[in-house]
Amino acid sequence: MTSPIEILDIRRIKDSTTLESESTSASIPNLSSLLIEGLSKTPGERTIPPEVLYDTVGLGLYNYGIKNFWAQSGYYPIVAEKDILSTYREEIASELTRDSEGRAVIIELGAGSLEKTETLLVSLASHVPSSQTPLIKYYALDIDRPSILETLQELQSNSGSILHHKVATKGMWGTFEDAFSVLSNPSSIYSTLNISSSTPIHILFLGGTIGNFSKWQEDVTFLRSVHMNKERGDRWILSVDKVKDVGMMEKAYGEHGWPFMMNGLRVAGRALGNEELFEVNNWEMWSKYNKEKGRMEMGYKALVSHTLQIPNLAHEIKIEKDEVIMIMFSNKYTEEEINGILEQAKMDISKRWADRESKYWLFSLCSVQQ
Repeated sequence: MTSPIEILDIRRIKDSTTLESESTSASIPNLSSLLIEGLSKTPGERTIPPEVLYDTVGLGLYNYGIKNFWAQSGYYPIVAEKDILSTYREEIASELTRDSEGRAVIIELGAGSLEKTETLLVSLASHVPSSQTPLIKYYALDIDRPSILETLQELQSNSGSILHHKVATKGMWGTFEDAFSVLSNPSSIYSTLNISSSTPIHILFLGGTIGNFSKWQEDVTFLRSVHMNKERGDRWILSVDKVKDVGMMEKAYGEHGWPFMMNGLRVAGRALGNEELFEVNNWEMWSKYNKEKGRMEMGYKALVSHTLQIPNLAHEIKIEKDEVIMIMFSNKYTEEEINGILEQAKMDISKRWADRESKYWLFSLCSVQQ
């Protein structure tokens, strides 16, 4: 059973730099400026914004890797999170409270392939009565419109008959910042999502992606950016990656991700006016655990000294052999750290789950404030 797919465009800047050469899919405000700013830093401090990884091709490579071989290559977060969602799906679904009429809204930030989320939505649907207008609204937020459409179509193909008349599956097109501009203000939430003030709002944030924000700073701000109402039962369902053996973590972020990472360089070049700006033979994938900061760091290491000649930029950027340009990091948390961060974010733990090897956590969180 399939239904027309609604994609809500919440982008604040509609004419943003597109990540695609011809389509109007993923758009990032000021992407070329962010790239030039990052590449113009002192050697050793240079960065590329991670958003370049998530165009249509990049998301396709990422989702294909997750589904087909990354887990077998040592990428434990996939296995651990699937284990939790499969084992505790009924408990997790029961945390997603509904109002007196049985209604609730679920928004998944950076939704990706929806493979793990499908398990949760199917479990939730078993407890929801059928209604001509589904009582549960699920929104998949991402920056690439075609990818949102494709994954929601796949979800409907796989589980549409179960979700039909129970869970409406919709898209939300925009960045995290776009989402927070809506979710930080109650009146904006109700008008944008067309819901009443009594309807609980639940935020899914899976994949350990909270670790992509600076520890004790951006992660706290991120969690506090959504208006949460404890009285009506709003929840964050948040996954967190624990500190563990360094060898295990470095293997997880190994070279099996190279096609996905390499596509990011092509997207960066395209945004700067030359898709071949970053010559593939000049770079290799780089990843290392930074013990001092408690995080995995990923990027590109220069195999040779060379220069980047960026169109419309007055000066060349000189790259030395062995220089690393970082594109992202992933914080790993101790129990003391995550408890402290949740306290600063004014969050209470309603439930906590771990995978069978205790590598990974999933939390149900509520605000300490009404």
